Amino acid sequence: SFAKAARLCPKVCAQDAKRWEDWIWVFAQKQHLQTIIPYVPTDSPRLGHLVYEMMLGHFLTHDRNALLQTIKDWPKDIYDISVIIVAVQSELDRSASTSSVNGSVAASSTILMECLAELYIANRQPGKALPFFLRLRRPNVFDLIRENNLFTDVQDQALLLVEFDHELMGKRKKEESLEVYEERNDAITLLVDHIHSIPIGRVVQQLQSRPYYLFLYLDALMTRDPNLVSGFADLQVKLFAEFATPRLIDFLRASNYYNLEAAYNVCKERDLVTEMVFLLGRMGNNKKALTLIIERLGDVNRAIEFAKEQNDDDLWEDLLKYSETRPPFIRGLLENVGADIDPIRLIRRIKNGLEIPGLKEAIIKILQDFHLQISLLEGCQAILNGDCSDLARKLQKDQTSGFFLTSKAQCPICTLPLQQSPQSLILLFLCRHVVHAGCASGGDDLPSQPDPILVSVGISGPAERGLSGKIAFASVVRAKIDQGCPVCHKRSEGERT
Repeated sequence: SFAKAARLCPKVCAQDAKRWEDWIWVFAQKQHLQTIIPYVPTDSPRLGHLVYEMMLGHFLTHDRNALLQTIKDWPKDIYDISVIIVAVQSELDRSASTSSVNGSVAASSTILMECLAELYIANRQPGKALPFFLRLRRPNVFDLIRENNLFTDVQDQALLLVEFDHELMGKRKKEESLEVYEERNDAITLLVDHIHSIPIGRVVQQLQSRPYYLFLYLDALMTRDPNLVSGFADLQVKLFAEFATPRLIDFLRASNYYNLEAAYNVCKERDLVTEMVFLLGRMGNNKKALTLIIERLGDVNRAIEFAKEQNDDDLWEDLLKYSETRPPFIRGLLENVGADIDPIRLIRRIKNGLEIPGLKEAIIKILQDFHLQISLLEGCQAILNGDCSDLARKLQKDQTSGFFLTSKAQCPICTLPLQQSPQSLILLFLCRHVVHAGCASGGDDLPSQPDPILVSVGISGPAERGLSGKIAFASVVRAKIDQGCPVCHKRSEGERT
């Protein structure tokens, strides 16, 4: 029998490669190649590559599971991998084009993709193996990408990559019974980390058919750098409105790149009142925004805050007018308006006979608040007056106290001794700088001693000691020294003395 003959081949053929090949061709011609394949040597002796390729071709036609196992087991250098790749790819294309409702075609295609993945890896073409790793849902696909730097190859596989990763996350969630898990998965992180190799525009184009994945991708990019997604702001408004409504208002406040009118229409379609109010305020339509707050939200505190933010008197007037016939709003305004509007202005608008629950308490609170404000102002004024008095006394004491001058003291302007002669006139300024009269601007015209005419106006004691004469002489000095202290004047001009 052929089975017995196949078992005898290792003894009969031994190390004779030619004899092995002859017998293999005999088995092939008799349609019993499958019988001898388990005994065919792959080394010592090594046969011609055509023989091995023939056997792989036989498996491709008759037993694809055996083909996959043989590809994994056999050394990769005993046959031409490229030839086998072409054959397997051709068979995969044929299987894909054959429409079948039973699962055999799908299972067969899966095995063929497994074979191609193994062959491309063996042929050192990991980039071409990547699509099959993704379609086969291989868990090590991310390791394959990083280890072989396949970021450029991922450019056109972004959707497959993200879909696969979400499937893995779903499986982990079930297996580990996780209640909360990270939505921003490894695939999104990989795409964001390598935007130079994987262009943003190309990824966005691929993820358009899966808006949720697109939302995760753009959100991750925005977290990395908001400028990266500035061109997709209008799209992000729609995605936030659909998948993360509570975060939409924060996005609207933070971004300046979206179209206000388009964003308003998106919010209007979904009846997002808070977001509509914000957008109307940003567009300058404050009255419509206030109307929405009042009629849709019915939130007096929000209405007050909005009026405060806009700082528009017409807006306050609209709010007061609306509140005239609505007791809850009147009370809310009285309790929360603070110093932004005169309460009398509101109280005078209350119509006779209008019952306002809690009005008495609200007015009492206003009076208490005003009394507290008055007390605070009076206390602040008392503290301010005390500080002013203390500082004024200190200043007067410092300016009128005596000044000790040694015989070696020098003029800071000319650096000569201040007391050159008993008759020389020196000036002491309130800033406590002492200079020669001649070193000050206008000081050359001053006499060394008080003018006799000025001295004669003294009212007590000797003429030269008269207080009025000293005051009169000081007035003449101030009039002639037009720039004040020369030291301070130079400092104010940035000069060093």
